[in-house]
Amino acid sequence: MKAEASKESPPKGSLVRDRKTGKVGTVMDVDDSRLWLRKTGGGTEWNADVANVEPVKLSDHLADRIREERRKRVPR
Repeated sequence: MKAEASKESPPKGSLVRDRKTGKVGTVMDVDDSRLWLRKTGGGTEWNADVANVEPVKLSDHLADRIREERRKRVPR
């Protein structure tokens, strides 16, 4: 049986960063003190402890992804 999300838990649909892995994902489900996250572009879900996540603004996440793509494409 699933427990109700605590007030500290981000709601389903929130964008968060898993500080343990550095990955950003959307909250798909909350179960006790665990969150089930999925990468914003889709993929396999992973779980994270509520205490190890921080909210992320979509604009900041997109800016990070753009910088990462530019680093990959710019010859050094």
